[in-house]
Amino acid sequence: TAQAMQEMFGRISCFCLPHPGLKIQKAAWTGAVSDIDRDFVRFLDEYIHEVFTEGLAVKRILGSDLSTVTFPMVLRNFVKAFQDAAPAAMSFTQAMTSATVLLAKEQAMKSYTKKMNDATSKNPRGIEPQAFAELHRTMSTDVEEEYKGVTILGDDAARDAAWTSIQEHLATLYKQYTEENARRLEKALVVFGNIALIGLVLFVLDRASDWTCDWWSQTCRDFSKLMFLVYVVIIAYLGVHVYWLYSERGTVATTAAAMEMWKEMMRLCTVYAELARQVQLRDLPDIGRKAIAAIQETYASRMSPNSSGQSK
Repeated sequence: TAQAMQEMFGRISCFCLPHPGLKIQKAAWTGAVSDIDRDFVRFLDEYIHEVFTEGLAVKRILGSDLSTVTFPMVLRNFVKAFQDAAPAAMSFTQAMTSATVLLAKEQAMKSYTKKMNDATSKNPRGIEPQAFAELHRTMSTDVEEEYKGVTILGDDAARDAAWTSIQEHLATLYKQYTEENARRLEKALVVFGNIALIGLVLFVLDRASDWTCDWWSQTCRDFSKLMFLVYVVIIAYLGVHVYWLYSERGTVATTAAAMEMWKEMMRLCTVYAELARQVQLRDLPDIGRKAIAAIQETYASRMSPNSSGQSK
């Protein structure tokens, strides 16, 4: 038993404290800190310093880290095993089996989650459903290989039952990842919402200028040509990405992604309208004057003799 305890925990130590003082044993003790023996306070300070600087390490049971997720479960199992004054050997064995099974489940789920997070982070626009299913099978196989090397106290039936339970948990996680991946596929074009909105605004302004000022103002015609050039480039840029998406996922997925991009554009319109509403019209002249003053100050500092001499 002593050897098993040594193998179960990586570090076992003992720190002895002196008696805290005779006064605190009395029923009439008022709780005054000054009544505590100074040696006890000094040793206690040293003990706390050692615990919080050297003693806080991740506990491992049979090679697996004990985390906050599984600690309550493991503790309950051992409390049930030792709830009587004289624990039975069978109850202790069951507690150890249950504890190792819980640790194996946690390790498998953490491994699967990490692998899937790494894979999905590399594909922010989503993964094709068939490729995603294949990814799940690959990750599950890797987790199973890792599970075969995990220590579980129990017979083959306990190990098989634990793996069956792990598969059920992995299926639940896979369902969650599948839903998240579907949302990413639908939002493949959402990232272009801002640039698409800019192109739409420039197109509307260009069409409006055709009826308002292009026919009499050369400046307006020049701005109209500039806007035309910009939104044509934006349309071409978006067209390339839409074509790539269509080639990879087909008409249905492309249509859904385009609708999501349109929703994002409408949301951005609401956001920008709210920001514009917060700006008071009476503040615009002050903002303009400050901007002009800053430009003039910068220009004057660059054209001053001192700056010219330094530049020479």
